[in-house]
Amino acid sequence: MAIPSKVFEYMRYEAWLLALAEPRSATAQLLRDTPADVVRPDDVDALAGVLRAATSSIARAAGRSASPATALQPARAGGAPVRRHRRLLDATPTALEAHRRAVGEG
Repeated sequence: MAIPSKVFEYMRYEAWLLALAEPRSATAQLLRDTPADVVRPDDVDALAGVLRAATSSIARAAGRSASPATALQPARAGGAPVRRHRRLLDATPTALEAHRRAVGEG
């Protein structure tokens, strides 16, 4: 069993951590009693739920609407990092639906 070195690097920061890992993996075991979210890589519904909850939590903390498009937007309109986050969050529901159709769940 091995743990990617990036996991240790990410754990150094006070930030939300989402790991896609099998429950018995070394990464999942390391993160078991931490605030990190660990989701099986093939559990699309759990991943969607975690992303929704995190987006809502960030939005509430920032005093903004829970819309994925605005949750990570800083107080002032930002540059490329903000646009990338917005593009990722906007694309997530479409990608999840496409995956469900591809595997015959929707």
